[in-house]
Order: sequence, then structure tokens, then C-alpha cells
Amino acid sequence: MENLRRKILLDALALYEEFTMRHRGSTALQRDLAMVQAGIAQIQKALGKDNEALEAANAAITILESVVASVPDDTNLLLATARQHSRRAFTLNGRDRVNDAEADIGRCLELLHSVLAKNPELEEAELMLGEILRARGVSQRLKQKSEE
Repeated sequence: MENLRRKILLDALALYEEFTMRHRGSTALQRDLAMVQAGIAQIQKALGKDNEALEAANAAITILESVVASVPDDTNLLLATARQHSRRAFTLNGRDRVNDAEADIGRCLELLHSVLAKNPELEEAELMLGEILRARGVSQRLKQKSEE
């Protein structure tokens, strides 16, 4: 079963990577390209390739942040960007990069506050906010331990 899962992940990874190579310069597809990069990050993480997962997550966030700058009122885009910062924060936290994780958590909180200011009853944003606040508590405890 594990071999089949790995094969499916590798096939999906190849498709995603082909898409990114083909559409890298397309400004019209930047949001899609960012979501593909996020998918690559998740697949790489599932395959145990943390460095590659972080590279793809960094690429996704870079693209999303540039799109957010041009379309700052799109709550779906803000939420997707917050989600990617959250995912990267958890990965960084697991690699003892607490300060970097804290920066991602801070940006995620900013984005979620923007989303909730526009749509205060958006359940997905409220749930993510709760997860991030719990993660922030864990991150701060790890940071305190590393400073001792």
C-alpha cells in the first residue's frame, strides 16, 4: 500500500512540476501557480523531503504575497496565503527554526485579521486563527526552552 501511495505522490509531483515549468512567467496564472507550488510542498513533505517541501512552500508564499499586494481585498486569496504561512510555520517549528516560524505565524495572524474584518463569520478563518494561536503558544514555549 505504501508503494502505491508513493507512486501516486510521485506522479502528482511530476504533473505539478511540469505545470510550474510551463507557466512560470504567466501573470494571469499566478494564483494557480502558487497553489501548484503549495501542492508540491505538501507532496514533498509527505515523501519526507523537508528541504524540497520548504523550497516549494517558499515559492508558493512569494507568489501569493505578490498577488495579495495587487488584489488586497480578495478574502479567498488572503485565506490561501494565511494557510500557506501556517503550513510553513509548522514545518519550520518542527525543524527548530522557531524565529522563522514565529514570523510566519505573525503574518498569518495579520492576514486572518484582514479576512475576519471583511467577513467576521467566516468559519474557516476562525478555525485557522484558533490553530495558529495554539501553535504560537507551542512556538513561544520552544523559544523559551532554547534560550535557557
